[in-house]
Amino acid sequence: MQTQSLQLDTEIGKVWITFAGRGPIVLYIHGWAHSGLRWKLQPPFISELFTHVTVDLPGFGTSVDISPSKANLSFYGHFVHNIATLVSAHFDQPIQAIVGHSLGGLATLNAFPFPDSKSNPRSLILFDTSFTGIAILKPLIVLYPFLVLLMSFLRILPHWLAFFLVRLGSLPTTFKWKAMDDAFVKDVLIPKPRLMIATLFAVAFGRIDLAQRPDAEHIFIARGRWDWIMTTRTLRQYAKAWNAETKTFPRAGHTPHLETPHVFYKWLDCILTKRETRSGNFDAANR
Repeated sequence: MQTQSLQLDTEIGKVWITFAGRGPIVLYIHGWAHSGLRWKLQPPFISELFTHVTVDLPGFGTSVDISPSKANLSFYGHFVHNIATLVSAHFDQPIQAIVGHSLGGLATLNAFPFPDSKSNPRSLILFDTSFTGIAILKPLIVLYPFLVLLMSFLRILPHWLAFFLVRLGSLPTTFKWKAMDDAFVKDVLIPKPRLMIATLFAVAFGRIDLAQRPDAEHIFIARGRWDWIMTTRTLRQYAKAWNAETKTFPRAGHTPHLETPHVFYKWLDCILTKRETRSGNFDAANR
């Protein structure tokens, strides 16, 4: 199954999307300091029964640049809403699910409600998305100018150090990453220090009201066991407030789709194809 790319005209300019497969649409929204390249759109990771679509959020990857002053969850939520509508219209297919990671999950939740029923996702699949923000980062708002300077000077430090700082959320597996992630730090993160810090604080101060359940038929929430950004308590609150099905990936931190991709995508495939994710065979695959 080959991946293809095309350009869509959005309200903020031209945006590139990558897609593979055919059928109802599964839209992937990446997290902070990532891009659409972080998703694995090839067998054996994904099912050919769906049109899998990735997009770079504004300011990330190949997407259009934006001013750091626009880097807030409301803006990104509006973008996700817009791109879901455009993708649904282009492929003439309904949105089966939106898969959101971290910042992408918060942006997706801020995209609701979807007035157009065709672009309204049947399922929401969010992982490592904290509805309370990131408490440990909030006091650091006073250090904003210093952090911008630090990010600027990282270009002259060894890439492995920049790579280590970016991956603190997945500390137990930081040194298992591949060289392409080091290149991503160099090419995407470091050239845009002000935008990266602005979006980081947007996540840190982002809050979702659990009293307002998204209008999706099914909601799935997951986290990596070693993720310090989204806690087990947060996972339980999602389950209680939204009657969401939850999952913890035992050998992952903040990025289970990259750290344990076979386990993550098998879980995702079980959801999309309506198989029972709690079966004995599936649980055995996690151990």
